[in-house]
Amino acid sequence: MDMCKFYRDWHVKSDGVYGIFLHDPVSFLALVRPDLFTYKVAVVTVETQDGTLAILGQTILVSVAWTVNVKEVLRYTKKQVMKP
Repeated sequence: MDMCKFYRDWHVKSDGVYGIFLHDPVSFLALVRPDLFTYKVAVVTVETQDGTLAILGQTILVSVAWTVNVKEVLRYTKKQVMKP
């Protein structure tokens, strides 16, 4: 079975969305094409399954992708996927 069809059908059934999400490719693009994103520094809090904070008393600042150039991400992804 075509993997994209399987993934799409799963999203139709579970989310009512006729399509697939590009989480993994877009995350990778943030590494190789950071120019397609804008970033903001944010504080990250990590909560464990039992509700406790994993880094109690510590402040962790990370750079978070804030906006994305959707048109260019789709164009670049399609270009890479369609390469011979």
